[in-house]
Formats: sequence, structure tokens, C-alpha cells
Amino acid sequence: MEPNLRDTPLRRFNTFWWGLALFVVFGIACFFLRTFVNDEMTDVDKERGQERLVKKDKVEAAQAAALKVDPTSVFDKLQNTLNAAPAASAVASPEAAEMAPAAEPTPAPAPAAPVEEAPAEAPTVTPAPAPVTPAPAAPAEPVAPTNPE
Repeated sequence: MEPNLRDTPLRRFNTFWWGLALFVVFGIACFFLRTFVNDEMTDVDKERGQERLVKKDKVEAAQAAALKVDPTSVFDKLQNTLNAAPAASAVASPEAAEMAPAAEPTPAPAPAAPVEEAPAEAPTVTPAPAPVTPAPAAPAEPVAPTNPE
């Protein structure tokens, strides 16, 4: 088997440097294309930033207004709620329940009429079709061999 006469160290060295140079040229071309084509990039934070700042200022103003309430007015309102008399009820305390006259018992509601159940229908059973059996084939008649002797 003959060695490849075109495969020499000088050719390998030359091919390596051509490949490296092509890679660098491709990188430089990409850099310039990106720089010149995408000159004006749109940044989402810059576009929506002002809108977000306005919303943030509104929220902070609303929170500050909610926290500027005079605490004494809140405590006074709470104190009035706690000191309010409980709602009127039939029994104010267990002692009053023992002294209260017995009320007339309310009549029990009439029992509901029994629900009549519909008679259960027996399920209809459909008989399975009879299996079809093929008719037996007629036996073949033996054929006598014909020998012209």
C-alpha cells in the first residue's frame, strides 16, 4: 500500500493556519454586522420603565395615606365596638334561663308522605343467535386410475 503523497507536514501546517484565519475572519464579519445592523436596540426596561415608576409612586402614595390614620381614632372605634351591648337574645344568661317562664312548645312538623317507589321492571333478555354451522361437504368419490395398457 502506497502512502498518500499529498499528505505532507507542510500541507497540514498550511491547512491549520488557513482554517484559523477563516474562523477569525468569520468572527470579525459577525462583529461588524451586529454593530452596524443592530445599532438602535430597544431596551424593555427603558420603554416600560417610566410606566412602572408611575405605578410604583401611586402605590407608595396610597400606602403612605393608609398609614397616616390617627391611631387614637382607630382605638376609639375599636373601644366602641368592644363596649357595645350584645345583641338582644331570648336568653341573656344561664341564670335568666332558669327563671324565665316556660314557653309553649312548638308543634313538631308533620311527617312527610312516604314516597312510592316505582315497580322494578324485569330486564328483558334477548336470546343469543344460534351458531351457524356449515353443512357437511359431500364426500368425494374416488376416481379410478385410467391406464391405457
